[in-house]
Amino acid sequence: MKHIKKSNKKNIISAIYAIINTTNNKIYIGSSSNCAKRFRHHQSELRNGNHHNLHLLNAYNKYGEDAFVYMILQKCPKKWTTKRLLQEEQIYINYYNSTNPNCGYNNQLKTDNSIISEETKERMMKNRKSSIITPKEKQQISKRLTGRVLTNEEKLQRSKTMKKRRKENPRTASPELKTKLSDVHKGYKNGEYCYTQYLEEWKTLKDTFMSYADISKKYNIASSTIERYLKNYDKIKEKMQTKKWTNINYSYIQYIDEWKKLHKQGMSYNKIRNLYKVSCITVIKYITNYEQIKEQSKHQNINPDLPPSPSPSSPSPTPTPP
Repeated sequence: MKHIKKSNKKNIISAIYAIINTTNNKIYIGSSSNCAKRFRHHQSELRNGNHHNLHLLNAYNKYGEDAFVYMILQKCPKKWTTKRLLQEEQIYINYYNSTNPNCGYNNQLKTDNSIISEETKERMMKNRKSSIITPKEKQQISKRLTGRVLTNEEKLQRSKTMKKRRKENPRTASPELKTKLSDVHKGYKNGEYCYTQYLEEWKTLKDTFMSYADISKKYNIASSTIERYLKNYDKIKEKMQTKKWTNINYSYIQYIDEWKKLHKQGMSYNKIRNLYKVSCITVIKYITNYEQIKEQSKHQNINPDLPPSPSPSSPSPTPTPP
């Protein structure tokens, strides 16, 4: 087979082509909107032994590359679609009878192959759904895609496709999704880590090979939050050691013991917040930093019996957990 140079904008040819075995005159017929590129693809697959047409591949291995020639049977307009090219290709397949093993190397009729019944579609869908990708296959796919850089054309095409999909099916977050997203971001607000009291426990459990999912179930906290805390373990520990408590608002210090007690009894931060009509982050800060706040309040001689300012809309007497 003669080598064809790489195509450029000037010599791109849309055509019906043939690969002919000059030893026995058997023929393979195909069509492409870029014949030079398609021929190089055939040539590469035949040389590497992974051509999709086993009949043609076996003949290539038997007779050698020099026994085959490549030729254009008919040039076609560039405006022709793939379907139109296949229809024209079918005319040549019928003419040369190339689906007959004694005459050619084509495996099947193009027009018959392009029509798929509804039963076949359903069967294909079931097979696709039931197919499972093994871990080895996942690794191979990952290696193949690692480092791959999309061209500007591919990026534009993907952008157009996504914009079209969003217009056709505009997405609005469901209440369940909003709850999940909220859970994911819990534990970190305004630059403050809110679950530092569990950090050492999570670290110990993770060192004993407990999964994030199991720790999440035990503490009723999102697994992504636990993972983020443990990945930033050193950073959080450093921040806890260097943190200063002089800027803490002590307006609700008279409730700190009550909140701590309620939380130990199993009441969530959110329920405590609803009972006392304060922000959730305030409750979390007071409970998680209980010891530091108590110690600092002693040094500053803060009287816990003084009324808070502003006063929370808490019930009187002290609310009891449900």
